Amino acid sequence: FSRPTMCPAPVLLLLVCALTWGHPDTNHNRFQDVSYAQPQVHRTMRPSVRPGSKVPDFTLPTLHGSFFGPTKNRDIIFHAQNTQNLFSETMVNHQTSLKKLLELSYEVDSAHYVFLTFSRNARAYARDLKHRFRSAMATLNYNENIQNRLFRRLHFVTKSVQELDAAGLHWLSEVLSEWTYPIPTLNITETTDIAEGAHHTNWSIPCVQATRQVTQYVPFPSTKAYKLKASNCPATHKQGRRFSDKVALLPLSECDAGNTTYTLNFAWSNGASGVIVYPAEGDEPDFLHCEEINACYGVPVGAVSVRYEDAMKLKEKLADGRRLDVVRGHHFGPAIGFLVTYDGKLAQLGLLSFPRFDFYGYLGQWWDYRARLQRKINDYLNPDNTLAGQDNCTQDSANSTELEHHSSSIVVTLFTGREMGPAEKGTINATINMPDYDRMRHIVRRGGSVLIDFALGCPGWGDDQCPPWDRIVQMYVKCTGWEKEQEMGRWITPYHLTNGRWITNYTPLLPLLNATQCVWRLRTDPWIQAPWIPTVRLVVTPMYWAPSHPNVKISNVGQPEDVDALPLQPPVHTPPLQCHHHHHRHRASPLPFRVIPMYTDYFWFNQSYNSYFKPFHFNLKQLLGDEQVQDTRKRVKKVVVETTLTAHGNDNHGCAEFCATEHSWAINHRKPVFYNFTMMSTNSATGCTEYVHSGVQPNQYGTWLYGRNTWCPGEQVAPWVVDLTGGVRWNGDNVVVYKGYWDNGKVPDPQPGAVLPAFFTFTSSLVLFE
Repeated sequence: FSRPTMCPAPVLLLLVCALTWGHPDTNHNRFQDVSYAQPQVHRTMRPSVRPGSKVPDFTLPTLHGSFFGPTKNRDIIFHAQNTQNLFSETMVNHQTSLKKLLELSYEVDSAHYVFLTFSRNARAYARDLKHRFRSAMATLNYNENIQNRLFRRLHFVTKSVQELDAAGLHWLSEVLSEWTYPIPTLNITETTDIAEGAHHTNWSIPCVQATRQVTQYVPFPSTKAYKLKASNCPATHKQGRRFSDKVALLPLSECDAGNTTYTLNFAWSNGASGVIVYPAEGDEPDFLHCEEINACYGVPVGAVSVRYEDAMKLKEKLADGRRLDVVRGHHFGPAIGFLVTYDGKLAQLGLLSFPRFDFYGYLGQWWDYRARLQRKINDYLNPDNTLAGQDNCTQDSANSTELEHHSSSIVVTLFTGREMGPAEKGTINATINMPDYDRMRHIVRRGGSVLIDFALGCPGWGDDQCPPWDRIVQMYVKCTGWEKEQEMGRWITPYHLTNGRWITNYTPLLPLLNATQCVWRLRTDPWIQAPWIPTVRLVVTPMYWAPSHPNVKISNVGQPEDVDALPLQPPVHTPPLQCHHHHHRHRASPLPFRVIPMYTDYFWFNQSYNSYFKPFHFNLKQLLGDEQVQDTRKRVKKVVVETTLTAHGNDNHGCAEFCATEHSWAINHRKPVFYNFTMMSTNSATGCTEYVHSGVQPNQYGTWLYGRNTWCPGEQVAPWVVDLTGGVRWNGDNVVVYKGYWDNGKVPDPQPGAVLPAFFTFTSSLVLFE
């Protein structure tokens, strides 16, 4: 891994991917949720309550009157409180949870939240929960108008789930009963000495697990029972054997005023195999966590929280001389919630990584994104098809074309209904007869866009049928007349989630499609464990679709001040759904007419990184094939570099996946433009949640929350475009120089021996516009 030059791409791909994606790696930030049970849907459930099925019309009694559904363009997220599920209870018992839901849903008017309960006194529960929300609004300083606006989307049902079922809403109770959710428990074996010998009694209590950052991904013991020992927390502690080979029962409030790190460190340094904490009397239990990723450091010991009353029961039995052996378990109970989408279909919540309503807020944001995306598709692209990603039709891999014209758009289906999985070694191909190139040019010339519409579905109907891991998916095209295929699409798959859909602007690459026939190749890792079902369409539309790259910041700094700055135009930083129609636009837009590949490979992000990218030389007269032309500006109106890159690996600096990097382009030794990938958020523990509203899929069954360098799981990888026009020598030689750095302009300097060496998957092209 320390070669001074690049490895051959096939060899490098095999080595790197085997380390990075093929197996669980040693970087705990990338581990899936493998230590915890996942929500399930029964494979034998009736079709009417499967995910994706239509919901019948319903009416629910609430504190504010009757609530009707489903309603077009409105997402409805249901939460069902269950006193037997401490995870569900914790979500509603803590104001921080309610505040986060209010903050995340504040601007998402399409998201409605329905609160159910299995409790017999549903009306009292509804009133209490509404009061809790009103208190949370007060702490956020929301005025009466804002509170009323929010309460119009918060619906507190006054009858229990059992009463609703008796009243005829059978589908609701069936969804909750068949979409089971794991209920974590502590399984206790109580041993009492009697005359005839030891007597054993088994019972259990509910618990809430600590976040994995806090426990360094060490779960509470689940395969071996350990003896329980209760203790107080001393003001100071030393390393010892107080809990050697035992589970510690500790009062959290007495441990340095509830300090998570102190509590776990005290138990771990005294030999504990696990920790059970409980709150002060009258307080509700909460999961052990850190508000920010650097607020506390992890301690490698599994931990759970229990109710005060249950902890007192354990202490009483220990005081009576009983031996208690503890092991973590779970059983499946009713689902804690589900979702009815904007088009009236059932959908799963996904995995809630910890008991907070944050994840309901993320769902509201994402399904609002999906609804907005679908409206744009209906308006401009493909009004006659829903493109669900789970078509039952098949497509011949050769000589097949589906060409549609909708509202002056051209829509070409590239892939639909075909599995991309182990049997296909992660790769599928299609030979497509292409639409008329002059017509595509005409649309783009009038301000239109070239888009790739990409959807991911899974076999069957549950999220658990989707493949695990966050893998790269790349699409390549090779048209008649081209020697090599070119990348024209990149995405990162979500962990175990269906329903993903993204649209990406590839207008600069239009010249690649100047042919009557093209071969398209869609690939992911050949060792993928289960198949995806992608649906991909090429769309050429009169709509202008603004390019965006939300995790990039731009600056024109980095060269001596006496060097003239380039008059560069940065990419448009608008939400990816912002678009405009140009039916009445008369001014012609610059049209891409030539694509020249620059750098395409896998590049190690080490001390030699910048040496891999030799300066790129070009001469416009030579490219135009006319040395006699007096002024190339009569033909060439704009020169840009389009780049798609993703960062992978994890060296001693966390690079390249988990470190901030910056990348610069300069032409003719002019001042470069820097693109700073800033980990998306100063709080890298939840960095990817900042972009749910623009397409990152929430509630994945893995570590999707962490901010990453250049990408997030369950997201498109948008290309970024650098406009070099202001520095071009129109009638002479030009040189373009690329550089990459980390940590504010430093040369990468990883230490040898990293299990996952840092590297970038990199594709760039020079594009000429006329």
